[in-house]
Amino acid sequence: MKNNAVLIVDDVDINRSMLAELFSNDYDIIEAMDGEEAMKLIGEAPQRFAIILLDIIMPQKDGYDVLDFMHFNRYLNDIPVVMISAADAEAAEVECLKRGASDFIMKPFNPNVVKQRVRNVIELFRYKRSLEYIINEQTSKFRGVTEFVIDVLLSVMRVKNSDSRHSSQRIRVYTREILNFIYEYCDEKYDLNLQKIELISASSILYDIGLLAIPGGLNDSKTVLTDDERRMLEAHTVRGCQIINSINTQENNEYIDMALEICKYHHERWDGSGYPERMVGDEIPISAQVVGIGETYDSLRSGFLTGSTYSHDEAIEAIDRGDFGMFSPVLVECCKMMADKLDEVYQQFRD
Repeated sequence: MKNNAVLIVDDVDINRSMLAELFSNDYDIIEAMDGEEAMKLIGEAPQRFAIILLDIIMPQKDGYDVLDFMHFNRYLNDIPVVMISAADAEAAEVECLKRGASDFIMKPFNPNVVKQRVRNVIELFRYKRSLEYIINEQTSKFRGVTEFVIDVLLSVMRVKNSDSRHSSQRIRVYTREILNFIYEYCDEKYDLNLQKIELISASSILYDIGLLAIPGGLNDSKTVLTDDERRMLEAHTVRGCQIINSINTQENNEYIDMALEICKYHHERWDGSGYPERMVGDEIPISAQVVGIGETYDSLRSGFLTGSTYSHDEAIEAIDRGDFGMFSPVLVECCKMMADKLDEVYQQFRD
C-alpha cells in the first residue's frame, strides 16, 4: 500500500496533521487546504488516490462542491470518499451519502475507529474493482460467443427489410447515451451502473429481430393494415424472443436475458397503451423504456413511422406530446435535456 496516496482535505492545519499521522506509515499523504485545491489535485492525477478524507465546511469550495465535482467527472466510481466533519451529524451525513460519499465520521473522532473504517472502505473498493475486472472479462467472453450469430441475423434482417431505414447501430448508441444521462443526473430508482448500461446497450441491437418472422410489407409505414395484420405485426415482439432463445448458450445468459426483455417489451407504453402485455409505468423494464423512446425518435427522424421525415425539433415535440404513445415523464425530460446529443447520434450514423 506504500504507493497509494491518501488525500486529506481540511482547512484546519491540526486536523490535517492528526489524520496524516494516522496513515503516514501505510500511505503517501497529500494535503489540501480547501475544496478548490482538492479538485485541482484530483483532476491532475485521480489514479494515485486510494481514498479521500474530506471535511465539509471550508472556504473557497466546500466538501459538497468536491463531491459534486467528483460525481460529474465520475471519479467516485474509482475513488472512495470518507467525510470527516463537525457539521450537524444527521442532516450532513444524509446529504453527503446522497452525493456519493462512502462513509461519514463525526468530529471529534476516535483515531483507531477512523483508521479501521478507512481501511475497510479502501479494501471494499479494491474488491469492487476486482469484481468489475472479472465481469468485464466475462462480458467479453459471452460477446464473442454470440457476435457472429448476431451479425448474421442482422445482415439477413437488413436484406429482408431493405426499405427499412432503421439502424440498430443508432438504437444502440441512443440507448447508451440516454442511460448514461440517467445514471449521471437522475438515477434514483433504476439501479444503474456502467456494466449494466453496457449490457443494455449491447443487447439493444436485437430489439426488432422479430421482424424476420413477419411477412414483408406489414412493417411498411405506407401500408394500411387490417386488424388481423396489425396483430400479426405486433406479434414480432414475441417471435423475436423465439429467435433470440434459439441462439442461447450457457455462457451468455445475462446477455440473452436482457435481449429478451428489450425485444418483448420495447413497444410497451407508460399509459398502458402498448403491447404485447399492456404494462403500465415502471412495470416496464427501464431497458425497454429507453429502447422504446430511442426507436420512436429514430423512426420519426427517418420517416419510418409515418412515411414522412420529422426534423429533430419536431420529433422531440411529438415525443413530449405523446403523439405516438406516452413515455415516462423522467425519460421525456431527459431526452429534452440531451436533445442535441440525440441529433448528433442520428447525424453521425445516418444511413
